[in-house]
Amino acid sequence: MIQLIISLVSFVAGFFVNKKASESEGLKQQVKQYEEQIKLQKEIDKRTIDNHLIDHDTAILQFKKNRANNKSSK
Repeated sequence: MIQLIISLVSFVAGFFVNKKASESEGLKQQVKQYEEQIKLQKEIDKRTIDNHLIDHDTAILQFKKNRANNKSSK
């Protein structure tokens, strides 16, 4: 009788442990996906900033070139 109770308790405990382990794996996968999304977003942000800086520098150079052309044409 005691062995039956111990077996039943062990089975129930094993079931809950397995369920928690499964939930843990799901959470680990979600964290991994979140970290990948953050990494991708940072790369996109970096490229956007770099492109903005390049566009800004190009605009300044174009402005200086136009100003120099205007001075030389006067």
